[in-house]
Amino acid sequence: MRKAMVLMVSGIIYCLASANSVFAQQSPYPTKWNINSNGYVGLLSYNYNPQTKGVNGTLLGTPVEGFLVGRHLMLHRTQQGDTQLYDGWIMDPKLGAHGQPYYNTAYFIAGTVSQFKGNIDGVYPWYGTAAEVSGVGGTQQVLRLSCRNKENVEKECCCFKGTHTYRFPDQFVRAFDATFDTGKRFNCKSNVAIEVYRANRWEALKTVAAVSSSGNSEINPITVSVSVNSNISGIRILDNCVCCIDDSSVVIYFK
Repeated sequence: MRKAMVLMVSGIIYCLASANSVFAQQSPYPTKWNINSNGYVGLLSYNYNPQTKGVNGTLLGTPVEGFLVGRHLMLHRTQQGDTQLYDGWIMDPKLGAHGQPYYNTAYFIAGTVSQFKGNIDGVYPWYGTAAEVSGVGGTQQVLRLSCRNKENVEKECCCFKGTHTYRFPDQFVRAFDATFDTGKRFNCKSNVAIEVYRANRWEALKTVAAVSSSGNSEINPITVSVSVNSNISGIRILDNCVCCIDDSSVVIYFK
């Protein structure tokens, strides 16, 4: 039964993808998403063919094919020989229950991924938020990661973390904003390094003099903008726990 389902879905996807390679137009919904697939974070990006409803693109750096019918997205992915079927629904902020506005102002997608690996089957959750924002420079493809969502390698924000590390598939990055807060004690001062993983090694791009508090507040977040313009697969924020990194997030710009 499982094999028949995979063959059927693969056949449908093949037909749709073949037509999709010839003709692609604008989707009524976002086609670039920041996703979390059972703990694996990165980008889902695809082209959409309104005639066949077919889509093709990349998910976490590997090719995917499938179709989008209304707000229903289904994708086929092969990862290290394993078959994965992604099933998700796009939540439109303009279409809430019974015609009521959706509680959020952004597009959101959520669903399940079914994995077929030998004799073992598994079903896992995945979700994503639209990865396009409009600004002065036009529409930009962005990826947002935060320790509060446990999207760093350390899987938490604090306490007494000398480094916060964010990894993602190797790709071209134009720039990123890194926001962090140090701690340990009032008025703790440290030099915080902002590094990227490029050409198989960590490389410091900027060093910031940080203070852990501001006035009577123990919270003193600092945002640093860093230009990259090359392929990277990681960002890390560190002070070797002179004051420790208590909180962090990054916004990565790909265009």
